[in-house]
Amino acid sequence: MMPMFFKILGIVALILLILIIVFGPNFKAKELEPNEEQEDSGNEECASDFDGNVSPKRILTDSEAYNLERIINNMPEGLLICPQVSFNAFINCKITKLRNQFNRKSVDYLIVDHDFNPLLVVEIDDDSHTSKKVRMRDLKRDEIAAAAGIPTLRITNKTPTESLENLIRTHIREAA
Repeated sequence: MMPMFFKILGIVALILLILIIVFGPNFKAKELEPNEEQEDSGNEECASDFDGNVSPKRILTDSEAYNLERIINNMPEGLLICPQVSFNAFINCKITKLRNQFNRKSVDYLIVDHDFNPLLVVEIDDDSHTSKKVRMRDLKRDEIAAAAGIPTLRITNKTPTESLENLIRTHIREAA
């Protein structure tokens, strides 16, 4: 039995040697799928997918920037304002189906206390908020924030600057 094993082993070794001689120069090892360490090491191929396809963009419209300055200058003391905050960053939801209705939406501004607890959503209603479809979308966003106990203050560029501090205080007080 043993001599037969060695004959078969010899034949297999001879076949492998012939394959290596014939195909050796053209043989390429299959590339492995990148693992997490390789992906984190700055894979140039991955980066090239983004080259020319992504660019920075301004996070505030002109109207939002104008109103941010007005709000900052008239904020009640002890509060902070955060622009362009995702609903998902300040509202928890136990039901995935409900969370999916708002998790990609953001608010123009979120007013928070010094512990970063959300107190008030501030939305800028410019000329793009006049259609019925947009107003319905706005109502839905207000409803989501209200369900979490966070009121929404909607202002326009025409809202008197001198009234902003009082509006912010009143909306926060009414929610408490």
